[in-house]
Amino acid sequence: MRGALFCLDVSPYVARSKKDGYAMTRNAFRGTFLAATLALMAPAVLTAPEALAAFSPAEDSRLAQARRPSPAPTLRPVPTPLPPAQEPIRRGTEPVQVTAVTAPEDKTPMDLTIGLEYEFGSATSGGFAANAQSVPTAITNATSALNAWSGLAEIGLGAFDLGAKYTNYMGVLPLTVGNPAGGFLPFYWPQETWSAYGRMGALRLGYLNEFFGRGIGSDGAIGSVILGLDGGFPLVVDMLDMDYSLTGGWGVIGQGPGHIPAEAKVSLSVVLGPVNLSGGYVGRASFTGEPGTFLTALTNPAQLSTGDAATVNQTRLGTYQGPFVGVSMGF
Repeated sequence: MRGALFCLDVSPYVARSKKDGYAMTRNAFRGTFLAATLALMAPAVLTAPEALAAFSPAEDSRLAQARRPSPAPTLRPVPTPLPPAQEPIRRGTEPVQVTAVTAPEDKTPMDLTIGLEYEFGSATSGGFAANAQSVPTAITNATSALNAWSGLAEIGLGAFDLGAKYTNYMGVLPLTVGNPAGGFLPFYWPQETWSAYGRMGALRLGYLNEFFGRGIGSDGAIGSVILGLDGGFPLVVDMLDMDYSLTGGWGVIGQGPGHIPAEAKVSLSVVLGPVNLSGGYVGRASFTGEPGTFLTALTNPAQLSTGDAATVNQTRLGTYQGPFVGVSMGF
């Protein structure tokens, strides 16, 4: 600005004082000053923002600092903490690990159980026989005390068991009942029985042989296929059990017109390690005859004809019941 004012002031002065003879010098002089003025003004124009900044009030140092861009944070690697030093375990201070106590594995390929029982029972013999006129007549039932003993052996093969049982009825041989035709008839109860069976779970399938003797059945014996159901439940775990069994069969050898053996048994068992003490009650029945005719003879004997005499005369029913005690041992 100052250069521009100076140029305007001087130019007229030179023009007035040198008007007559120095026209060219005036023009040259004016051009020289104009060039110098422009040269002086160029720095002032280019640095105008700085000049204006020089006259502006000073900024607050905190505001200026806030306006400055923040430097990018420098990421530094974080050192991995070292594991705490472990002290060596002194002998006798090692931590104790608690493990479950389990029973030793049973490597025995099979289990063996043997047992003995003694029964304090009584037996009843009845049925029908022909009188002197060949008319079917009911036999007067006779009941006698009859004790028995039995032995049992079972082999366990996992879920499958094999067993055999023998029972002897002491004192049945001399027992008799009255014969409607006169005289006496043999007491209808077997002298001894034996059975063999296989069991899977609660089901039992086997064969039962009953030996009566004295002209009853084929050579005094009747053989039957039997099917049984065995079960039980604990009253006191590993100490007191209740057991039961039901058995029924059908004669297949020497049965005459038909034969049905049956048994029901219930017992309490006390477990003392490998020894098992038991006690309970047992009931058995042995029937020989044609079931339809036998039912008619029981309900309406007047309907029986002499033609039925041969069948009815072979009809016999024997029952047995009483308490028992037993002991068994497993290996």
